[in-house]
Parts: sequence; structure tokens; C-alpha cells
Amino acid sequence: MAKSIFINVENVWVGGNRVTVPGNWTWTDGKPFVYTNWAKGEPSATQGNDYLAVGASTGTWSAQPNSLNLPYICEVLPSPESTSTCPTISSPSCTSQPCVCSTPSVTDYCPSGWKYFNYTRECYYLGTAEDWGTARLYCVQIGGQLASIHNHEENTFIADLTNGNTNPIWTGLNKYSGDWSWIDGTPYDYQNWDCHSCPDGCEPHSTWQCGCMIGICGNPDTDQWANDDCRITRNFVCKRPSNNN
Repeated sequence: MAKSIFINVENVWVGGNRVTVPGNWTWTDGKPFVYTNWAKGEPSATQGNDYLAVGASTGTWSAQPNSLNLPYICEVLPSPESTSTCPTISSPSCTSQPCVCSTPSVTDYCPSGWKYFNYTRECYYLGTAEDWGTARLYCVQIGGQLASIHNHEENTFIADLTNGNTNPIWTGLNKYSGDWSWIDGTPYDYQNWDCHSCPDGCEPHSTWQCGCMIGICGNPDTDQWANDDCRITRNFVCKRPSNNN
């Protein structure tokens, strides 16, 4: 994108940095830092070169100091109610005035019964009364997986799906492989364990292998997590890509 937008510019700022988590590159919007395109010799180890710039002509990345005055690129999630001006016009009826393109509504992004979340551009479905294994199979059958959670915003959105029901709900968190991981294979890059209800401090119980978001247990206002016996019947949340990805 940077290569196509800026012509007479050497570098542009994007949202990568290694200041938010000292020594580790992260994105300011909280999404996983899983794709890289560093130029040869980058990222620089020079002290203070902690911010990510993209070469406008090459598309490759470099680490730069934040003292540089560079153009920058912002990313904004689309508003379902908004409209945008068409960049090109082919209809003869639109030669004298701008044409306005309608944006698909939220209901177009997800199948019926699913809820769309702008922040992640994913669809979510609240299912009822299954053990963890059966809940997982149900999510797969309807095109998704038990939900993974990667930031505070997503955690809050999933909690809000329950409409005030403070009973725990199953998520895709499990440790069948030996370590805690998400069943959909996405990174385990965010945690919100309830430190008060876990016998091992801020780590989950050592023998229960499935993770739920708790409400009635612990503090119902924090939407924190606990682990539990996978055979217990609970409501659950499925997650799948939207048509807006």
C-alpha cells in the first residue's frame, strides 16, 4: 500500500514499534506481529531506532528513530452506515457530480445468527449448553471454531454477547497439547486469568484442561478467565472470518 500511495517519499510511518513491549516488535492496534518484511540488515540495533518505517519505493521495513518527520498511514475500520466517494466513474450519468458508493451493512458481513465485531472484522456466535468437546464440534459444523481472544477489546465484546448472563462460557482455550493454546491455532498472545479464583495464583488450575470466561465466579465486571472440567455443560462462543476480511 505504501508503495502505491506515496511517490516522491522515501519512507512512511506505520504502527510497528518495540517500545510498547521493550525489545519486542508489536503493532499499536494490538494485533499479532506475525508478518515481517525487513530490509537487509534490519531491524537496526541502533539505540533509539525503535519505530517501524516502510520504504515507499521498495515496500521493505526499517527501524527508525521517532525524531524523523515522515508521512504516515492510518488504518480505520469501516463504518457500516457510512458512504464513500467512488474513485472511478464509468456511468455516463455520473460525469458531472461525484457518485456515492453504499457500504455493505453489518448484517452482510456474517451469516444469520452471528454478530459482527468491527475491531477484529470477525463473526461471533453464542451457543447454549454443551460440554467443551461438543461445543467445539458444533462450532466447526457451522463454519467456525470455539473463540480465541487476542486483546481486551475482543474479550469485552465476547462478554457482552451474553447480555448480562454472568454464568461462565466456554472459549477455545485448552491445554490438550501440554501448554495453553487456542483451538483455532492462533497465537496465545493475550491472557486475562482471574488471579483470585485460580489455586496456583495467576496461573490456571493444573489439572483442568479447558478455559472459560467467568462471570459469576470472581469479579463479574472484569470478564476474567478460569479453567474448568471439560465435561461441564456451559454456553459457548464460536468465531469465524467475516465477509469483510
